[in-house]
Amino acid sequence: EAADFAVDSVSFAFGFQDSVKEPDERKTDYRKLYAESGGAAPGNGKEHKVPVVRSKSGRYIEQLRVKAEKGDAEAQYKLGAQHLFGEGVTQSYDKAMEWFRKAAEQGNAEAEGAIGLMYYDGLGVSRDYTESFRWSLKAAEQGNVAAATSVGHFYCTGEGTAQDYGEALRWSLKAAGNGSADACNVLGTMYLD
Repeated sequence: EAADFAVDSVSFAFGFQDSVKEPDERKTDYRKLYAESGGAAPGNGKEHKVPVVRSKSGRYIEQLRVKAEKGDAEAQYKLGAQHLFGEGVTQSYDKAMEWFRKAAEQGNAEAEGAIGLMYYDGLGVSRDYTESFRWSLKAAEQGNVAAATSVGHFYCTGEGTAQDYGEALRWSLKAAGNGSADACNVLGTMYLD
């Protein structure tokens, strides 16, 4: 059940929650949509830049690892994603976090957003909404739309930070303006409240 929750949360964070219907099919549906979308949110291509694994071969992973070990932030982020999803490597939240942190130290916004997600869901770390907010905000300030959506959510709910509808509105409008359907949901929630 924890794995289903993690996949469901990852699906939500990367914009696929509307496509996930049946609990027993969550992981399969997510992976299919993820591959078909080329790593971008359905319909807009702006939601995020999650790498799609085109090859699970050991050669691909080894080439990625060599680049990552030489300090290539994008390769570090991609290798972290490989470990997060268990694509071509054994799934390891600890290794995912290790590679995401190395990329984040170099200012990689996608890695910062991924760290925020891992803290939000407690993947390999203790669940910590304050840390999740902190990392998501770092990524959002660099223009990461998925992270901006999360920041809007945090301000709206008061998870990880003080509740502030003005900031929730600002970040959600910014993300919605860049194509985030999830940010539109946050805006709708604020309107209903």
